[in-house]
Amino acid sequence: MTELNGLLDGLVSNPIVGRVGVVIITVIAVLIGIRMLQTVVSRSVKETSARYRIRKLVGFLGYIVLVLVLLAMFSERLGQLTVVFGVAGAGVMGRNHARVLSDIRDVDLTAVFDPDAATAEGVATLYDARAFTRAEDFVAAGLDAAVVATPNRHHAELGVALLEAGIHVLVEKPIAATVVDAQRMIDAARANDRVLMVGQVERFNPAVDAVKRAIDGDDIISIQITRVGPFPPRMGEVGVVIDLAVHDIDIIRHLTDSEITEVQPQLARTKAEREDTALLQFRLANGTIA
Repeated sequence: MTELNGLLDGLVSNPIVGRVGVVIITVIAVLIGIRMLQTVVSRSVKETSARYRIRKLVGFLGYIVLVLVLLAMFSERLGQLTVVFGVAGAGVMGRNHARVLSDIRDVDLTAVFDPDAATAEGVATLYDARAFTRAEDFVAAGLDAAVVATPNRHHAELGVALLEAGIHVLVEKPIAATVVDAQRMIDAARANDRVLMVGQVERFNPAVDAVKRAIDGDDIISIQITRVGPFPPRMGEVGVVIDLAVHDIDIIRHLTDSEITEVQPQLARTKAEREDTALLQFRLANGTIA
């Protein structure tokens, strides 16, 4: 039975393979069952022994029971492929994540966390999820994975708690407010063998993908990126480098497949306590400057 469970788990580890497997097993089982029934009927015509017919019919019924048990076990594991998700932080980005998750097949959005009860309840109600106002209750909600879209200063505390509870984490950028907190999250993911991913969505931008494909195989000499936008209200927590420039830094790393080795920053502050203007120069390991 242990070997059978292992085989079934392997077959359903991929959702597409698992569903195709169910169809194939069902078709084969039906064909074999029909053949067995035909054999029983044809042999029963020739054999007059009631004992023989009973024995064959019992064997046929036993086969049907075995097939049903296998299909039940297979279907149970397919059901386990649904990923139970939660969203922490019901602000603009949290609402976007909740909306997208609710549309993804094999994802079940079951929990929404926000310290503001009305906000949490409002978003949770839209997607038939449970609302939580306490982080510890959200962590204990039986999730497989969670999106952390809270204010930046809470990323590390909540992210580490989720990872230590065995929950995979997609955290909105920046990963954390400080390098120390970021390392705490990375260490927690490694220690608990969980997936930790930062929402660096720009590398999935069709325009960035087109550039990536266009320069494939070429030697990149330099990259120049300019990002200008309105002053964001969240700038009080982190400066423009951590809040926005992380996108450009990730694009540079993505396009060059190389890591940054030197940084020359020029920072200015006009409206916020932290830098809101930045001129950043980088040198990468492969010689590219940006």
